[in-house]
Amino acid sequence: MFASKSVKISKELYQNIEKLIQGSNYESVPDFIEKYLSAEIRQKLEEKEVEDRLKGLGYVE
Repeated sequence: MFASKSVKISKELYQNIEKLIQGSNYESVPDFIEKYLSAEIRQKLEEKEVEDRLKGLGYVE
């Protein structure tokens, strides 16, 4: 199990996400945010890992 934290977002953003997820498989706005951010962060970490490898091999400064 993981600890949960709260993040404040604007009412407008919340309402936009509500509109976006209508009719989708997302259970709620927090569910969408959790899954979206998890995917984005995973991608950024993978990109950083590749960049670090290339730096280690001397291809990138």
